[in-house]
Amino acid sequence: MLTDDQLTRLAKAAHALRPDWPTTSIRTHLADRHAHRDYPDVALALVAVAIDLTTRTPARLDQQGPWRGAARAAAGWHGDTEVEVHAGPGDGVTRCARAGHEYEPAHACRWCRSEALAGEA
Repeated sequence: MLTDDQLTRLAKAAHALRPDWPTTSIRTHLADRHAHRDYPDVALALVAVAIDLTTRTPARLDQQGPWRGAARAAAGWHGDTEVEVHAGPGDGVTRCARAGHEYEPAHACRWCRSEALAGEA
């Protein structure tokens, strides 16, 4: 369960990433819809949603996507726990094998591409 301090810190962090999202609106949404979740899960999911340029509001946290279970994926990547891979839309499509990328098609993984572009910069 998120504390008031954690909710405030998460809202400020998301606002820093997305200045067009008001801190109070982010905090209210998190308190209403995600306060029951673990801090690492919400923190990583919120960052993933905020840096996705197709995301318009933090309400996207409510939808399925690669940001769901991001903390588990990160822990699995570091060897702390196993990562659960869930099939998404387009079952039968080969998914990216990298931890945390399992929602992306292997032939067009946006996360791998963005990491490659970041490495080129």
